[in-house]
Amino acid sequence: MCSSDLVPSISIVGIQQAAEPGQAGSFSLNLSDPSPDAFAIAYQLNSASTATSGVDYVALQGSVSVPKGATNIQIPVIPIDDSNTEPGGEIVQLSLLPGDRYRLLDPTEATLQIQDDDTPGVLIVETAGHTSVAEGGTADTYSIQLTSQPADVVTVNLAAPVGLNTNANSFIF
Repeated sequence: MCSSDLVPSISIVGIQQAAEPGQAGSFSLNLSDPSPDAFAIAYQLNSASTATSGVDYVALQGSVSVPKGATNIQIPVIPIDDSNTEPGGEIVQLSLLPGDRYRLLDPTEATLQIQDDDTPGVLIVETAGHTSVAEGGTADTYSIQLTSQPADVVTVNLAAPVGLNTNANSFIF
């Protein structure tokens, strides 16, 4: 058997976790032997992924090119910064697909996490920029804003002290 007849075995591991904003993660494809020729390794997103390709990270292509002589290839996962609050982050899970130019070696799937940088919060702002009211005098208004895109319904309850009249006791976003 000549060296060009060798078929490398390939495994995958998640080696670098990703984070918003701007910290790329990566999967590492490890070849048992240097590739005798250039070829492509096919992979797919696993259904266990909670992050969405093209929304939560730059879309992956489904295959990666392996140059002749390579023993390791990286698949970068570049997060897309958003304003969605995703407690605990989201995961990307890739599975290697069989191919004619290589054999699969365990592990054939790997997971990495994309850490979220958004924190839920509420911003309350006095509309005129200051609060100055007198008993029996003028009213004052406030705006209530969410500081991030919620993953679910948000209810803000208002507890006014005695003597303060409000038009609402809670706000639902």
